[in-house]
Amino acid sequence: MIAQVKHPRYFLFAGGLCWLAYVTAYFGRVNLSISLPYLQEACGLSKASLGIIAGGFFTAYAAGQFINGVLGDRFNPRYFVGIGLFCAGLSNVFFGNSRSLWVMFCFWTLNGYFQSMLWGPLMRIISGVTPLKYLHKMTLVFSSSTVLGYFFSYTLVGRMVMVFGWKAAFYIPGIILLAASALWVWSLKGYSSDDTGTKETGNIAGTILFIIRSGLWAAALVCILQGSIKEGFTLWGPAFFSESRALSMDKVLLIMSFVPAMNLIAIAAGGFVYRCFRYQEKHTSVFFLITALFSACLLRISINGSLALMIAALSGLSASIFAVNNIMTAFMPLNFQKEQRVSTAAGILDCAVYIGAAISGPLAGFLVDCSGWSGVLNSWIVVCCIAIIIALLGRNKRR
Repeated sequence: MIAQVKHPRYFLFAGGLCWLAYVTAYFGRVNLSISLPYLQEACGLSKASLGIIAGGFFTAYAAGQFINGVLGDRFNPRYFVGIGLFCAGLSNVFFGNSRSLWVMFCFWTLNGYFQSMLWGPLMRIISGVTPLKYLHKMTLVFSSSTVLGYFFSYTLVGRMVMVFGWKAAFYIPGIILLAASALWVWSLKGYSSDDTGTKETGNIAGTILFIIRSGLWAAALVCILQGSIKEGFTLWGPAFFSESRALSMDKVLLIMSFVPAMNLIAIAAGGFVYRCFRYQEKHTSVFFLITALFSACLLRISINGSLALMIAALSGLSASIFAVNNIMTAFMPLNFQKEQRVSTAAGILDCAVYIGAAISGPLAGFLVDCSGWSGVLNSWIVVCCIAIIIALLGRNKRR
C-alpha cells in the first residue's frame, strides 16, 4: 500500500510538492472570480451570463472529480496530475484570448475538467507515502493549500488585473500552470506506487455500490449543500462587497485576502475539534454547520448595518464551511486506504462539493438580478438548516 521510495523522509518532499501543485492550481481557478467586474464591463456580460461561465467550470469539475477520482486509483498520479496541470494552463491561456460568451464558456469548462484531475490523486500520494503516525498532521498541512491558494490568488492575481487588465489574469496563471506541470513530472520521478488498485476500483458499477455500502451518500449530500455556499461565496464575494457597500477594488481585495486567513485558522481549529470528537466526521461536521448557520443569520441581519460586523459574519460563515469541507474531502477519504479507494472517495466528495457549486453559480446570479443580495443570504440560511439535518442522519466510520 505504501509507495516505494528511496528515502525514509521522502514523504516530506512529496507532500510539499503536492501542496505546491494545488496552491498553483488556484491561480488558474480563482482568477475568474477576481475578474468578474472587469469582464462584465469589457465584454458587456450580465451576471447571469457570467454565472453560466462559472457553472460550466463547476459542472465539468464535479463530473471530472467522479471520473478522475476513480481513475486516480488506477493510474500513476505522477503523469495524471501533470497532464491536468498542463491542460488547465492551456485552457487559461486560451480563455484570456477570448471575448465571446460561448467560447469563454467552452474553455472555462475544459479548465474545470482538467483541474479535477488533481485532488484525488494528490490525496492518494499523501496517504500512500506518509507513515501513519504523521498522516493526520500531513493531511492538515496539505489542506492549507486550498486556503493559501485563495489568499495568493486574491493578492497576486488581483494586482495583475488592476495593473495589466483582465486578460493578464488568465495569461500569467496559465503560463505558471504550464511551468508547474513540467516541474511536477520532473520532481516526482522518484515516486513509484504499487497501490494501483484492482479492476473493481476502476469500475463505475462497483463505485456506485461502494458509495451506498460505505455511507458516502449522506456525506456527499452534505458536500453538495456546503459546496453551494463555499463556492458561491468564492465566485460572488468580490461582487458582493463592491456592490452592496460600493467599495473600491482595492478595499474589496483587502477584505477578500483577510477571509482566507480566517479559513486557515478554521482548518487548524477543525483538526482540533476533529480530535476532540475522537475522529468522528459526523459530529465534527454538525458542530461547524451549526456555527455556519449562526454566521449566516448574523450576515443577513448586518447586510445594511455595520461593515465590520458584516465582514466578521462573512468570515465566520466562510471559515465554518471551510472546516466542514476540509473534514469531508481531506480526512474522510483516509478511512478508505485499506480498500485502496482514497482517490475514489476524495473524488466523489469533491465532486459533490462542485455539484453544489454548479447549482449555486448561476442561481446566485439569478437571485441577485431578481431580489438583490438578501435573496442569496436567505438561501444560504436554508441550505445550512438542511445540511445539519442530513449530517445528523449520517454515520461515522472510524479509521
